[in-house]
Amino acid sequence: MVYFAKKTLLWFVLANPLFIVAQPPTPVLDTAGQPLRAGAGYYIVPNASNRGGTVTLVSRNNSCPLFVGQENTVGAAGLPVIFTPDIASAIIGESRDFTVTFDASTTCIQSTEWALESNPSSQERTLITTGVGSARKLYLRIDRDANGYKLVFCPSNCPTCRFRCGDVGVYTDRTGMRILALYYPPALPVVFRRA
Repeated sequence: MVYFAKKTLLWFVLANPLFIVAQPPTPVLDTAGQPLRAGAGYYIVPNASNRGGTVTLVSRNNSCPLFVGQENTVGAAGLPVIFTPDIASAIIGESRDFTVTFDASTTCIQSTEWALESNPSSQERTLITTGVGSARKLYLRIDRDANGYKLVFCPSNCPTCRFRCGDVGVYTDRTGMRILALYYPPALPVVFRRA
C-alpha cells in the first residue's frame, strides 16, 4: 500500500510540473524572526561587528550619482530599504529576484533604486549605485550564508541573458569609504532589521 502511494505521488508530480514551481519560497527572516515583507522598510545590517555599519547612501567626490555603501560607524542608523519582488509576492523568499530602493529622498534628483554603475572602472568589481536612468537595473536575491544571509547577483528573470553571477561584497576606496560591489569577495554577511 505504501509503495502504491509513493508511486501515485511520483506520477502526480511528474504529470504536474507546476506543482513543484508553485511551492512557496522559504521566507527570508528579519532579526525578530518574522518574514521580510514586500514594501516594508528594513535596515541591512552586517552580521559581524568588524564588517562596517548599516547600509546607506554615500557620495563619492561630493557629486551625483550616489552609491550604496556603509556607515563608517558601527551602530549608526543608516537608511531603510524596500524590497520589491520580481514576481508579485507578499514576502521576500530566499533565492528569488527582487529590486531594492532606499526609503529616502536625495538632493541628486534621482531614483534611490539600486543599480549597477554604467561604466565600471575595474574588471574585478562593479560598484552598486542608485538612479536607474543611466545605469543598469539591478536584480538581487538573498541566499543563506554561514553567518546569516548574503546578497547575490544572479537574476533568473532573463534566461537568455549572459552575465557573471556573484556575491555582493564591500570595496573600500582610498579614502576609506565602504561601497557595496559585485564580484568583490568575500560576501558581506547581513541580517535585516525592521525599520
